[in-house]
Amino acid sequence: FTVAEGASLTLGDSNADGELIIDGNETLTTTTQSLISVLGTLVLNEKSTLQNNKCKEGYATNGAAVYSDGGTVKILGGTVKNNSNSYKNNTGGAIYIKNGTFEMTAGIVSNNSSYSSGGAIYVDGINAKIIGSEFDECSAKQQGGSIFIKGANTNITGSNFTKSYISADTSSARGGAIYV
Repeated sequence: FTVAEGASLTLGDSNADGELIIDGNETLTTTTQSLISVLGTLVLNEKSTLQNNKCKEGYATNGAAVYSDGGTVKILGGTVKNNSNSYKNNTGGAIYIKNGTFEMTAGIVSNNSSYSSGGAIYVDGINAKIIGSEFDECSAKQQGGSIFIKGANTNITGSNFTKSYISADTSSARGGAIYV
């Protein structure tokens, strides 16, 4: 679905009894779209999960879980896991953000992959902040196993990266965890 320009969507609540899960259901089908396209503002809180979106080969889909070009994405907890894109030029296995705002604090990003760059997150031309977050088992074929940063000032502090890697065995493969 789409968060329209000027609109805001908040997912999850640390005080809620249950968890909100948005599931791409990759075991039944593959898709040609991100789970959420953001033109306005998306806030992902604790007790919320975006998972299992596998973008179909042959379709140019950046950011299998979240795609934003000009929007605001804030991950203030929550989990983004098991998302991938498999087309040769796709970037941001889980999250793709360009020309907007990105802030991540206390989130968990695991088992995401990109055919090209930014297995978990692809940041293009914006200032981004990533604080106190966990990245586990994220991979890209070319650059930035967990995070790919292009033309942006990004502050990453207090975060852990485990088992992030580049899957291609080529001279252009760089940045097992982070590529700037």
